[in-house]
Amino acid sequence: MTPAELPASARALAEDADLAPLWQAVHQRLCQVDEPAELATVSVTGLSAGGVALLRSWLDTSTRRRRVKSAISPDGGVAKVPLRELLAPYFAHGGRWGDRGFRS
Repeated sequence: MTPAELPASARALAEDADLAPLWQAVHQRLCQVDEPAELATVSVTGLSAGGVALLRSWLDTSTRRRRVKSAISPDGGVAKVPLRELLAPYFAHGGRWGDRGFRS
């Protein structure tokens, strides 16, 4: 898939400067694992308040806000981001996570 074929929302995720530390952390973790499907959560250092707010707006559903703590809870400058939950809307379900690529 070329960048031009990415849905606008996926492109916004990739190009947002507040999320740059997230993608750097994902890159580092991908370099450490054998299978991308092994990545469930990534620890992100240096995520700005804007980046945290953006991720919370996508991940903290109304049910989550009522019942449990936020999906993104920075602690000591490190935020744990549930990567599968974040990217699930962009991947087809079935088989291994991500096998079928981006949805249109």
